[in-house]
Amino acid sequence: DIARQHVEDKPPRPRSLNAAISPELEGIILRCLAKDREERFATGEELSEALSILAPHTTDPSVARTLQVPRITPTSGVSTWSRVSNSPWVRRGVLALGFSAVVIALAFAVAGDPARPGQNAVADTTLSRDSLQGPPTLPGVNAPLPDSPSAEPQSSPTLATLRIVAPDSARIVLDDASRGTGTVRLTNIVPGAHVVTASLPNAEGCESASATRRVTLTAGGTETAQFQLRRCGTLALLRVLPANAAYVIESRDGPSRRGAVVDGTAFIQLPPGSYQVRLYAEDCSDYSAPVAIEEGQRKELFPRLICESSVPAR
Repeated sequence: DIARQHVEDKPPRPRSLNAAISPELEGIILRCLAKDREERFATGEELSEALSILAPHTTDPSVARTLQVPRITPTSGVSTWSRVSNSPWVRRGVLALGFSAVVIALAFAVAGDPARPGQNAVADTTLSRDSLQGPPTLPGVNAPLPDSPSAEPQSSPTLATLRIVAPDSARIVLDDASRGTGTVRLTNIVPGAHVVTASLPNAEGCESASATRRVTLTAGGTETAQFQLRRCGTLALLRVLPANAAYVIESRDGPSRRGAVVDGTAFIQLPPGSYQVRLYAEDCSDYSAPVAIEEGQRKELFPRLICESSVPAR
């Protein structure tokens, strides 16, 4: 499992372990730990060049971790060390040793000192942007990393937003397209005139259970369409005499409703509210009565008109 993590898992960001590490130094560390060799520094000289840009800005070099190589004082003539150090293989070995030492030092700096919580040995060498004339340019370091979070896309100011307020079960339709149920917020709508319809389910024939609004949207603006829907109640006219009487149902808030009783019975859906019911027939006196209709309830009436003797009684 450790071998798999080494090959597949990305290392944690050093700044998530120690916020005192500068973004530039974090970039160098992550580039050294990159899985793809093409993303790492190609040579020790390239790593040294990147680090050298940070080094001049260290305010107190006495506390920085450094790697010192003892100076060799040449003796008379050509020494054995001089001959060996001139070998290209030795120079490459020393360079590789320096590269490994830098990586180890950076790893310790990221881990921090457990004996001193909240502090880190690399904190004194952290590059402060306030102490620079401008942000340093590090080759291949300042470029955004693949897993860097991107900015959230912004809504276009040329489009509009529509907020629709309706009962939870109401079906919402915008320009003949279903857009969900209940209260919804629709974004990125083309400005202009639109038609919004809200309707309660299983309420066919009930005018108060469905409504349509026309809205005009402007670019960058937000409009609200509000719907107050209610289910109808039922008025049942039962055992009406005469059995073919006609009826008129009047309301203060809406138009009158007219119809005829069939075989002494009629069922009429009405929105909740108060009504005046009137029945009439030829050669009969009118019947009138107030009635209150409640949402989802049934109200029954048994009207009997007083008619002339030619009207048979039942």
